[in-house]
Amino acid sequence: MSLHQAAMDGKITDIIALVEEKNVHINELQDGWSPLHLAAHFGHLEIVKYLLENGADVHVKSGNSMANTPLHAAAANRKNRKEMIGLLLSHGADINEQQSGGWTILHQAAQHNDSEMISYFIEQGADPFLAKGDGKTALELAEDEECLEAASLLRNYTLNKI
Repeated sequence: MSLHQAAMDGKITDIIALVEEKNVHINELQDGWSPLHLAAHFGHLEIVKYLLENGADVHVKSGNSMANTPLHAAAANRKNRKEMIGLLLSHGADINEQQSGGWTILHQAAQHNDSEMISYFIEQGADPFLAKGDGKTALELAEDEECLEAASLLRNYTLNKI
């Protein structure tokens, strides 16, 4: 089994065995993704902890057109996003990291009308004034997408900061 497959499948014993063999490159990209991207996306908290403790790069960019980090992958996880994102942030991930097109995880949450995660990301230091590549902030994106809850929350937050 490859490190990438074990990370995707949540097989911690296989991960440990592969890493201890020292024949694997913990930050190697396969199909554009690192093992950390995959474990974060699929919600395997124990594996993410282990990978980070054993040299996984929290800033590694995917080798595909998305050019995202494990933090972006974690934000797409529906299983345990808050815990996963908190863990990655505690290991130096940047809450305002931009992927291809300038998208942040706050933009992602705004587009999905996810007010719970918007609040969490802002509490963690997400910048609601940060624009993506087309110049749109999370608020402008939420308004364009007619994500009413997200837009209302972001509008209240940004008005209170001006």
